[in-house]
Amino acid sequence: MHKEWRLAPIIFLVMMLFNGFLLLLTTGTIYWSVSRIIIEQTSQARLDLLHETHNQLTQKIRDVEETALGIATHPVIQKALEEEPQDAYHLLEIKKNVNQTINQSLYTKPSIRSIRLYAVRFTSVIPTSNDRLFPYAEMPWPEEQIRAADSFWMRASSDEETGGSVISYVLKVYGGDARMSGVLEVELSGDILTRQIGAGQRGADRVLLELDSGNGVISRTGGTLWSVRELEQLSEQTWVKDISRQQEDGYRRIRLSGEDYVMLYSQPNHAQWRLLEAIRMQELEKGINTLRLFLLTIGTAGWLVSILIGYRLSSRIVSQITVLLQSFKRIEQGRFDTRMRTEGPIMEFAQLSRSFNQMAGKLGDMLEKLEEGHQALRKAEFKALQSQINPHFLYNTLDMINWMAAMRGAQDVSEVVAKLAKLFRISLSKGNPFVRLSEELEHASLYVQLLQLRFKEPFRYELFMNPGTDEGWYVPKLILQPFIENAVIHGFHGKPDQTSMITVTCQAEGKQLILVISNNETYAGSAFRETRSNKGSGGYGIANVRERLQLYFGAAYGVELRQPEQGGMVVILTLPILEDAEEWNRRGLGR
Repeated sequence: MHKEWRLAPIIFLVMMLFNGFLLLLTTGTIYWSVSRIIIEQTSQARLDLLHETHNQLTQKIRDVEETALGIATHPVIQKALEEEPQDAYHLLEIKKNVNQTINQSLYTKPSIRSIRLYAVRFTSVIPTSNDRLFPYAEMPWPEEQIRAADSFWMRASSDEETGGSVISYVLKVYGGDARMSGVLEVELSGDILTRQIGAGQRGADRVLLELDSGNGVISRTGGTLWSVRELEQLSEQTWVKDISRQQEDGYRRIRLSGEDYVMLYSQPNHAQWRLLEAIRMQELEKGINTLRLFLLTIGTAGWLVSILIGYRLSSRIVSQITVLLQSFKRIEQGRFDTRMRTEGPIMEFAQLSRSFNQMAGKLGDMLEKLEEGHQALRKAEFKALQSQINPHFLYNTLDMINWMAAMRGAQDVSEVVAKLAKLFRISLSKGNPFVRLSEELEHASLYVQLLQLRFKEPFRYELFMNPGTDEGWYVPKLILQPFIENAVIHGFHGKPDQTSMITVTCQAEGKQLILVISNNETYAGSAFRETRSNKGSGGYGIANVRERLQLYFGAAYGVELRQPEQGGMVVILTLPILEDAEEWNRRGLGR
């Protein structure tokens, strides 16, 4: 058996799921779209700022390179590198000229930390702290690196004097004969990037890196995203290699140390340097959090409102269906005057109510006509049965009177005629279908007496009235005689050696009157088992009694036949207790 569900929770649940899904989809789409726009606009604004910073830094680098080139091509520097010192005084003169020339550029460029010139011709120069000229042999770079390029930038290295870091630009210096006469080194402070963008840009949520052509970190400012070891291995990261192949400004989303970042990158400059800026998503989403809270509030409020609307709507729909079901139950109970309201805001329910009212009216009319026809048919059948029963009995009785008159004389005839007259008086009862219980019992007793006169086989008849039974109650007439006749004819007749007895017991059980007819067995205390169905049992008179009882009182009342284990037959008549025959005459067959 499949499980049945109630309509109200189903409608409510479906509406809640649909509204919840719709609100979730709407708010999610709005949040995702707006968040994407905000992140894109914020990232683009930061990218524009990064591009501007990169241009300024590139200009700074170009300025350093131009300064180095100006020094390398200066006539004083060219002459000093081409002269061979004659003595110590001449050497001091050359150093002085070189120092003055370099210092002019050094003191006018605050971003330059120091400038050194390594001359090939000078091998025994002992520099002082203020000297700018050094022997070529003291150059700190491998010879292979010098031969590989005319100029290059060195990554940040530690400064033993200050404890900071320095960035070096190295440039070959050529003489008039196109041969290398020296190497010029221009040192910048390692915090050039910090000085360029300003201290106000620093923060834990933002890290700015300057990478050279080999993806090595030249300078760094802000945050503590990478350790020194991680910075050394940064060039090996896949996402860094992917960015190094890009030739335009851009940004991408990456995940570092378990957190999401937006990585902004600038296009490479002439030295193939570029800036990288890592920004935590939390910083970009600060403005989105307010939007998220707003959408969450709106979505929750909308869902609560939809709950109220869904509950109200489902209750309204189900209430109409409940009224319809209750009306159908009243129709099932036979209350065909049931009507539904035909006014309401929902057109379909109004039409359904009007159709129900029309159906109930037509059904009531049809059943009323059917009942009238049924009652008329039963009246005709009942009158026909009465006309069949009374004449049949009359003919048998008259035959008996004739026989007794011939055999015994007039006194017996008088007795039989008197009993017969009283029997017919009770049977006719002026055409009323109901008689008092006392009259029905007297009718049965007279009938037994006439049978005892007719048949010579001995049998006894006993009547028991249990306490609480009133002989003034009304019962349908002629309900005992058919069963008594059936017991005598089919039970006792032709058995002269058997002592037989018919017992009639009257008792009240609640609002019911129970009449028990038994032959050769007392009803009280006996164990019975039902042996046959009521339908089709007994003769025509017995069937007539059963049909009349059900016609008067309904299917809950009638005749039940039982056979005790010891033998014989028991008939149980179940009737309602009637104290007023007139009311039941109106509801029954009437006259």
